[in-house]
Amino acid sequence: MPSWKKEASKGCEVMGKLNGCISSSTNGVIEDVNIVGVGPDVSSQFNELTVAARTPVIELSSTYGISDLRDVIDTTGTGTVTNDTVEYLISTGIGAGAEAVLDSAQRGRYQPGYAVEAGVGARVMTPPTGEQVARWGLFDDENGAFFGVDSSGIFLGYRRDGVDTVVPQASWNIDPLDGTGPSGITLDLSNGNIFQIVFSWYGYGVIEWQVVSQNPVDLSQTVVTVNRVKPLGQTSFTDPNLPLRGQVENGATTGTDFTLYLAGRQYSIIGNYKPVFRVTSERRSFTATTTLSPVISFQRKAIFPAGSGRPNSVNVTLEGLDLLTASDIYYQVILGSTINGTFVNFPTATTNIPNSETALLVNINSTTFTTVGQVVFQGLAAGGQGNTRSLTTGSLLDLILADDQIITLAVATFTGTSAIQAAFRVSEEW
Repeated sequence: MPSWKKEASKGCEVMGKLNGCISSSTNGVIEDVNIVGVGPDVSSQFNELTVAARTPVIELSSTYGISDLRDVIDTTGTGTVTNDTVEYLISTGIGAGAEAVLDSAQRGRYQPGYAVEAGVGARVMTPPTGEQVARWGLFDDENGAFFGVDSSGIFLGYRRDGVDTVVPQASWNIDPLDGTGPSGITLDLSNGNIFQIVFSWYGYGVIEWQVVSQNPVDLSQTVVTVNRVKPLGQTSFTDPNLPLRGQVENGATTGTDFTLYLAGRQYSIIGNYKPVFRVTSERRSFTATTTLSPVISFQRKAIFPAGSGRPNSVNVTLEGLDLLTASDIYYQVILGSTINGTFVNFPTATTNIPNSETALLVNINSTTFTTVGQVVFQGLAAGGQGNTRSLTTGSLLDLILADDQIITLAVATFTGTSAIQAAFRVSEEW
């Protein structure tokens, strides 16, 4: 018997008590594994043997400083977010009411039928006092799951529609990581640890909190599941598309600076990531001059869908542009500019896209920049050469339009004026 058949037969014997067996094709390739009745410790959340590779969707290193393309920072009062080229330092400062938040510019996008693994490297050197609190994980102001610490100790929690359910460390239902649990491990936040959140979301599904730590017996790295929750009678979150966040707050506490250190952050789909998207586009006729001028701009709606009351969680990336021009021009794609015109809802006079079918606003009446912003892509279009198309491929496709940032197609001539026809396209993952 071929070696692979021997191994398959052995696998059937071992897994017989689990009501499963390995089937194979005639060419010796294992086609299917079906295991029934296995718990989440050894299988996927859908009771399948986990053989799919993780597909990274967001991978953020802490070693390259702060970037408008990767990071969204929000501070209140004395709160600050800095980077020492090794870690992010998210600090409250000493003022009452101070807060600091570091979000990933890109939100993770969930796909039904798969599970998500989100990970954050975090440490807390000095415990918080008074009303100070830190949270880190996959969450925003309205939804998500997180780990945290306050003056009472370590906790974990999940947030649904702005309401938090918090579980203190002593009540974690799998392993409290206080030395008394199955792993025998005691969690020390000052050492720095990798914290993971795994969930499946058809609206309903189990949320798992995990800590990647060191096995005290053989010193190997091990993943310890510390808590599981299955929300009943409602969805776990109202929106599963969430940023990777670190957050600190002072509350009424004054006089003591409290810092959360963050390192790497990642969001992965366990399986093959194939996002569903729509392409949103706009076109405009314009007379270009030697002064760089905005032609078409997109901005995310603050709330989407309408009436949800939730922050817009749709990921928006660049797709491409077209230019028809009578003379030679150059163009730039600019992030974070401010312009003199107004943004309006779709549909516009030049597009039949319904307003309910896009998470974006558009501007096609601006003529000048107030501030130019950051150039992320540029190129040339030759006059009289017909259609010039520039697909935004490669690294440009990784550019995520975050929060209320504006993305603009701008053009200018080298000499004189030129009539142009422009089209600008972006992809929306929803």
